[in-house]
Amino acid sequence: QPKLGATSRECEKAIYTYTLLGLNTRDVLLRNRKKAAQNYRDKLDKYARASIASDFEGLNAAVTNHFNLLIDNTKDFAQEKERVKNYLKKDILDDPFPCIWAEMKRQQNLFPVLQQLFQQAPEALTW
Repeated sequence: QPKLGATSRECEKAIYTYTLLGLNTRDVLLRNRKKAAQNYRDKLDKYARASIASDFEGLNAAVTNHFNLLIDNTKDFAQEKERVKNYLKKDILDDPFPCIWAEMKRQQNLFPVLQQLFQQAPEALTW
């Protein structure tokens, strides 16, 4: 779908490209985009839960099953929370499908789960 505010020429080019590449007719592309979107949603969920965590228990729960990230309960909570959030933000931004992330942000109002996650972590809309 062409972006809002696109000129008629830009819309024509977008529709032509979309049709030429068969973006919604090739099963492998659909599957991979769904996987990428789910991966981003899971990462955003971890980030949002870390953002609203008020103690180490909540921070640990936010990153459950994130094997590369361990919480250090001996550090200052605010500093550790910030470290975790920065790690999770970098994990989102380093993902190899930035166009999926951009579309999730653009279309978040259409999906209640995404809308809720972005409400918990509104700064993620600016990344």
